Amino acid sequence: MRRPPLWRVFGTRSYFPLWMAQVISSTGDSIGLIAILAIAARISNNSGAAVSLVMFARVVPGSSSAPSAVSSSTDSTAAR
Repeated sequence: MRRPPLWRVFGTRSYFPLWMAQVISSTGDSIGLIAILAIAARISNNSGAAVSLVMFARVVPGSSSAPSAVSSSTDSTAAR
């Protein structure tokens, strides 16, 4: 059986709206981060510490939940 090329996934009716929503959401997240960094820089008189704190606060939640997501996915595949 021949597999379809990867670009064909965009031709499916159910996938393309999902992909477009993800693109729009990611763009909004990036614009929001830039705005928050600009506000932090303006309030703190361009202090690098304030901008670093904002970036740190942005990264910590994702990095703290990542180990539990990896362990739960490896546990479910180990049972097979």
